[in-house]
Amino acid sequence: MNTSRVQRKKQAIYVKELKGEIATLRKRLEQHESSNASQSSGGSALEGSSRAPSPTPSSSAPKPCAIDPAVECYENSTRKVGCEHNQAMIEKIVKLQRAVARRNEKIEFLEENVKHLAQECRKKTRIIQAYICQTETGATASEYLSSKKAEIAKRGRTLMSNLFGSGLSNKEINLELALEMMRKFQVVLEDTLLKNLILKENVQTLGQEISRLSLENGELRLHSADKEHATL
Repeated sequence: MNTSRVQRKKQAIYVKELKGEIATLRKRLEQHESSNASQSSGGSALEGSSRAPSPTPSSSAPKPCAIDPAVECYENSTRKVGCEHNQAMIEKIVKLQRAVARRNEKIEFLEENVKHLAQECRKKTRIIQAYICQTETGATASEYLSSKKAEIAKRGRTLMSNLFGSGLSNKEINLELALEMMRKFQVVLEDTLLKNLILKENVQTLGQEISRLSLENGELRLHSADKEHATL
């Protein structure tokens, strides 16, 4: 639980940093676009001034003026650099957004895993509490019952019969067989205890429902008897 919380905090901090970086990149992109727009407007004004005719004292007819190649080359280079920078910024923003999406998916997966583990822990806690209550009330099997169970197991065709009918002593029992038996017993015990707890809760609910219905039935009988007396 503590490790999952630490991971969630780290991922939340990482997501905040990514969002802040995306915001700064967008601001830079907007500033760069505004600077490109101002440069393009300045270049167009310069181009218009270079194209405008200058009056001469000799004649009033306008003369064509050639575009300065240096100005044109500068405009083309600034536009090219601006486009490349904008493309790089857009690609970086897309990568950051994908990273944020992957982080969110991991967070959702961890949250679901934590919920599942919490449910399993609650089930195990209920089983342990029921087992502790049984041991405190003295629900332990005696040696006589244990011997009877061993005799019954020998007659059957189960894992217990193989264990007790092998003719070996307790020290000579195969360890792997004992471990397998304990695993199966643990699964069966947990399932049985959980089912018993659920049945106990259902019986309590049914008892409450029966008492409520019996009270309602008594009230209805009293009400019907009062009506009969009133009609008489």
